Amino acid sequence: MTNQKTARLASTSRTRCAECQNIKQRRARALQSGDRPGAEAATVAMGVHLRVTHP
Repeated sequence: MTNQKTARLASTSRTRCAECQNIKQRRARALQSGDRPGAEAATVAMGVHLRVTHP
């Protein structure tokens, strides 16, 4: 049985919005440099962004 929401998401465009890309890159840089607080802040920022911008 396929979840309708999941099926709908799979069929949408794979292009990431500019802010999602920015936050993802910020988190990756923080992880690479060992900046755990920075990575955590980026994770929180992504969560807020997703809830507000991509409901």
